[in-house]
Amino acid sequence: ELAKRLPDNMFVLEDKPELAAGYCVWLTTDEADFLRGRYSDCTWDVTELLKNAKMIVDMDLLKEEVKMG
Repeated sequence: ELAKRLPDNMFVLEDKPELAAGYCVWLTTDEADFLRGRYSDCTWDVTELLKNAKMIVDMDLLKEEVKMG
C-alpha cells in the first residue's frame, strides 16, 4: 500500500512486508541471539549471518555507538 501512494517519479518498494515479518520472527529465536544489541537488516542473507556469527561476536561487529564529550 505504501508503495502505491508514492509519486510516479519515486522508486518503488520491492521488498515484501512478509520479508520483514519473517525476519522479525527469526530474530526472536535462540539461533539469532548473537544479534542482540546489534544492527541487522531483513534483506541480509541469514545463512551468511549465521556463518559469521562467531566473528560478529568476537570482533564486536554490527554495533553503533554514540560518544559524547
